[in-house]
Amino acid sequence: MNINTLEQNRGRRLIYLEAIRGIAALSVVLSHLGFTFAPVVQTRLNLPVSGRVLLATPLSLIINGQFAVRIFFVLSGFVLSLSYFRQKKVQVVTQAASRRYPRLMLPALTSVMFAWLLLKLGWYWNVEAVAILQQAPANSFWLLHWFRRDRSFLDALREGTYGTFFFFSFSPARTLNASLWTMPWEWAGSLIVFSLLALFGSLQRRFCIYAIVAIAFYAMQWPFLVDFVAGLALCDVFTRFEHVGSEKSLSPLWPAGALVAGLILGGLLTEWPSSNQGFSSYFISCWPTVPAVLIIGGVTFSRKLQRALEGRVMSFLGKISFPLYLFHLSIICSAGCGLYVWLRHSAMSHVFSALISSALCISILLVLAWGLYFVLELPSLRFARRIGQWLMRGEKLHPK
Repeated sequence: MNINTLEQNRGRRLIYLEAIRGIAALSVVLSHLGFTFAPVVQTRLNLPVSGRVLLATPLSLIINGQFAVRIFFVLSGFVLSLSYFRQKKVQVVTQAASRRYPRLMLPALTSVMFAWLLLKLGWYWNVEAVAILQQAPANSFWLLHWFRRDRSFLDALREGTYGTFFFFSFSPARTLNASLWTMPWEWAGSLIVFSLLALFGSLQRRFCIYAIVAIAFYAMQWPFLVDFVAGLALCDVFTRFEHVGSEKSLSPLWPAGALVAGLILGGLLTEWPSSNQGFSSYFISCWPTVPAVLIIGGVTFSRKLQRALEGRVMSFLGKISFPLYLFHLSIICSAGCGLYVWLRHSAMSHVFSALISSALCISILLVLAWGLYFVLELPSLRFARRIGQWLMRGEKLHPK
């Protein structure tokens, strides 16, 4: 299967789901730019009341990278389950499982090697940017801890191939790409989804199993795995409606109401009290699953909302979402911080330097991610498909 065929097959996927992922990836980028150049927005320290009120609205989701990651996980649970619930064949699960690791590994490895190359060239300026920004240590964690340790080529190779995907190997303090902290959860969540589908996907009362597993993960304080189970359950509900055509009779007010409720609840997340103020962190850690499900479910059950996310801009964001997410930290700490340092040394104000540097970062990332979509994303799909074929002894597979 060549690249053109893969591109055509990818186009037949649910574009609006990829668009949601693209918006979430852009939110992560903007969130990290905020941590870099405007930490006051993230920490809320010395922020006026009007600013806090504004950041308690759905507008805060634009820079809420933590909630965007929860969107990623719920979407993964949904997408990984879709083919099974549409075909009801265990073979579909084994095919998808055989492709999952190489599908994630190749882009992750490329991002790590890219970060390692920049490190060896001495092109990171995040430490110098912190000195000029004069941030307090509590606010400069984002910049001060990245790309400060020398790493060998073998270190980078180990991190990209397997260290990234296993909790006992991944080290936030030593990683060459801190964005990969999500990969152990993505890998574990994928295995959970495949296991639930293979073992219980055909049971009449499988929703009871979903609930038991979700409660168990909740009790173990693994909220990210709850997201995957929630995405799986949402997909199960969606395909039931899809099979009987019930979504056509569903009132358009319900999906729109779910979307609005999800946006409102998601916007409030950053302003909720912490466990020190009377709320259990146990509860709050899993609560973001609810607005994430409402947002994805609202779009999924509304054809009008789907069409709104299937335009060229949204489709473009969906295509580049994975490279955009994987490579953005290296670009921020190299080109973004480097330009910021140079502009400040040229006597430009902080505000203009930060805005120009952020604009450069976003521009570079959009171009880089678009190129990587063709030279990395699509080839990684082909690579994963071939590995899956080999593992499944040449059985015909549908590319993810």
